[in-house]
Amino acid sequence: MASRQWLDHVTTTVLRRGLPAEYVARLAEELRDHVAELEEHEPGATAEARLGAAEAVADTAVREYRAGRFAGRHPILVFLLVPVLAVEFALNVYVHAGIQLVEGIGGMESPFAVGLSHVLTWLCGFVVPVGVLGLLWWVYRRSGRPRAWFAVSGAVVAVLAGLFFAEFTPPNGTAEAELVAEFRFAQSWVQLFQFVAVVGPAVWLARPSRSPLAVS
Repeated sequence: MASRQWLDHVTTTVLRRGLPAEYVARLAEELRDHVAELEEHEPGATAEARLGAAEAVADTAVREYRAGRFAGRHPILVFLLVPVLAVEFALNVYVHAGIQLVEGIGGMESPFAVGLSHVLTWLCGFVVPVGVLGLLWWVYRRSGRPRAWFAVSGAVVAVLAGLFFAEFTPPNGTAEAELVAEFRFAQSWVQLFQFVAVVGPAVWLARPSRSPLAVS
């Protein structure tokens, strides 16, 4: 029973500190094998006496896991600075890809292309931040850091989404087409929706897990 409680303590601790459930399941299996071997060769010996205190074992597992991942070693860089750079980079990729698409179907001479330009401009403030949020979630899941780090990065992306303003003006015969895309508060309801579109998924993903790993 003591060994079972020791194993429960180790797995609960590493899960709480951000290690992925899949990795913790493998760790628990390895520790379970060690405990079974110990009980077979040294009846009466406890896992804590032979393998160390649960907190110490959990600390070692967390430290080794984070050391093997860039996001685990540098959470401030990855979850504070990278979101800003990722949004800026993704925005540029989106705009250039949209321009190539519009030019490929007739450019501003085509009414359909002009309409598509309006749609792409409107979607930009949603697609880019939500896409970056998905990428950050993928990185977080492998970082071995607590969910608070993902919540921070989600907040950064949400703020940028709430500030992003884009407007497309098609040519009118006397002026060329103009695309304005920048970060500023323009008192637009669209910007509010962009903010909410990121906050909603970010809050849902960052919520505390309600299904802790079962150890048997």
